[in-house]
Amino acid sequence: MHGQLDEWIGNLPADWDAVKTKMLFKILKRQVPHKGQTILSITQRGIRPRNISENEGQMAGNYDGYQEVFAGDFAMNSMDLLTGWVDQSPYDGLTSPDYRVFAPTEPGRVHGPFYSYVFQSLYSRRIYYKYGQGVSNMGRWRLPAQTFLNFPLPNPSLTEQQTIVEFLDVKTAEIDGLVGKMARQIELLERYRRELIARTVTRGLDPDAPMKDSGIDWIDMAPAAWKTASISVVTDENKAKNVDLSEKNLLSLSYGRVIRKDIDLAFGLLPASFDSYQIVEPGYIVLRMTDLQNDKRSLRSALAEERGIITSAYIGLKVRGPIVSKYLAWLLRFYDLAKVFYSLGGGVRQSANYEEISKIPILVPPEDEQQKIADFLEEKSAQIESTIKGIKRQIELLGRYRKQVINDLVTGKVRVGEVE
Repeated sequence: MHGQLDEWIGNLPADWDAVKTKMLFKILKRQVPHKGQTILSITQRGIRPRNISENEGQMAGNYDGYQEVFAGDFAMNSMDLLTGWVDQSPYDGLTSPDYRVFAPTEPGRVHGPFYSYVFQSLYSRRIYYKYGQGVSNMGRWRLPAQTFLNFPLPNPSLTEQQTIVEFLDVKTAEIDGLVGKMARQIELLERYRRELIARTVTRGLDPDAPMKDSGIDWIDMAPAAWKTASISVVTDENKAKNVDLSEKNLLSLSYGRVIRKDIDLAFGLLPASFDSYQIVEPGYIVLRMTDLQNDKRSLRSALAEERGIITSAYIGLKVRGPIVSKYLAWLLRFYDLAKVFYSLGGGVRQSANYEEISKIPILVPPEDEQQKIADFLEEKSAQIESTIKGIKRQIELLGRYRKQVINDLVTGKVRVGEVE
């Protein structure tokens, strides 16, 4: 206990006690038949009712044997000490038998919301994680029951627990409000970028250019000087395979970018040989046309900026003819965002091949205008991305500050009234 005490609590105020968890809480295991009780899930937003009628989350075939939870009980995902969570339940219901349900044994020494902050701090600062057992890289990293029960907890007076909670509720709401506003700024910037891409690749940079009907279902008007063609006119399917294993630079499509993939970090997810992978060159466009009916969120297109190999499950486009590869990449990004590809790949396959993709019509501006459009969007997108990164950094710093404020208050390092 002393090592754990020093690690996360340190020196407590003289009027506080440090006690083992089992002095304040007991583990419960009330497994009962399912008779219509609410099914509860533990999420990062707290304990929430699960909508089983709409197959929300991972569903069990039968809820008999689930654990009974009453409002005021605590429940934690002790199987996942990295992304799991713990909270005091505001609901009666049932939860997974794999979760740990526990309740106060000394109500006169435990103010539930205070210990929610305490246990959540142990999660968010990964203190529990250091004492877990299992296979962490496989998502099975458990906190043994005895380790949990013998873990030290701070125990100030009930009155001080209540005072700390009142302060933290206000302070965390203030921080969460700022984070929410920043997240909204990111949403607006992302929307502006989507609209900018759509407008630029379909109308060009000259607002006074004469317009005509585009002739393409999902594009209203287009500049009169632009032509239309199918993808097959300006691309060939990439069929270059890494048969001699000469190319070692492994690439992946991630969040709308072709990036290098670390083979060591992807252990267990890679083939025995890369001889079937396709070799892509700078300027090739990569499309992921699988799972079209289920996954309607991922970005499916990207421009390769270096030579390497990538799975042949993706479609590789070699650009040719009167088209600038960067312009085509931006146009296909618009098609991606406009969900054009989801009209393909029906039936069991839920995927599309090059033959189907090649029939899709595209706009073809004069080549010099294509280059100007690509350069403009690259510059503007980079500016937007830089702004978004700055906001995300602020959100990250606020998150750290939030964790620190909670930890300092629940361990007595800072008393209410001393927080800036």
